[in-house]
Amino acid sequence: MKIRMLGTGYGECKLTKKYSKEYRARGGVLINETMLIDAPCDVVSTIDLLGMSEITSSINHILISHSHPSHFSNDTIKQLAKNKAIHLYASDYVLSLVECENVIKHPLTPFEGVRVGDEYKIIPLPSNHSGCDNEICFNFIIANDRVLYYALDGGQINYESYRNFLSKIKVDCVILDCALGLDPTSIKSLYHNNIYAANEIKTILLSGGVCRDNARFILSHIPTDKKRLIHEELSPIAKELGFILSYDGLFINI
Repeated sequence: MKIRMLGTGYGECKLTKKYSKEYRARGGVLINETMLIDAPCDVVSTIDLLGMSEITSSINHILISHSHPSHFSNDTIKQLAKNKAIHLYASDYVLSLVECENVIKHPLTPFEGVRVGDEYKIIPLPSNHSGCDNEICFNFIIANDRVLYYALDGGQINYESYRNFLSKIKVDCVILDCALGLDPTSIKSLYHNNIYAANEIKTILLSGGVCRDNARFILSHIPTDKKRLIHEELSPIAKELGFILSYDGLFINI
């Protein structure tokens, strides 16, 4: 499974070094160049900035975890569906926000597996994140020859998701949010992680046998405010804890 990080920040990036690891756009995760997980407003411009504009024509499937702007943009969906059909997988709430003739909508239900083309099976798992108007916010299991656990956002693991599904599988790669950086835990920790809370999740997954011994753990959704740590400062801490600190354009083959 080929994983490309197309945007690893959240909110408007306040750093101006566009070609550095400190510049983090809002974006998603590209799987095997055909499936995009989350599609906020910066995705297409990030693809262009990375010199990969031809990839937009190969994206046929989009998964949306929830409706917050750092994960979803109706305009981005329209851009990617401008000249071709796009299969869109999301909650009923998110699907109700999308108006585009070329979009084929697939409503998701927690724990119900869905085939995505001939290549993937996805399992939407409820997260602890808070959405809009009783919206269900999802994490995803994406499986083909390998298994990816995409866990943006949600803070600590949703108990129902762990009991009903995660405790029964083997995962090759986990993508966790680190939206609080090194900030101390607070009420925000209900919905996001700092690096140490992310490490607690990693420990739970490893001790519970959810992840294979050689599983990769990736941190994304990194703060982009000038007051936060830059990549070179946060990366050694992440490495010491057993994480890969992602950046826009990072490529990993699992």
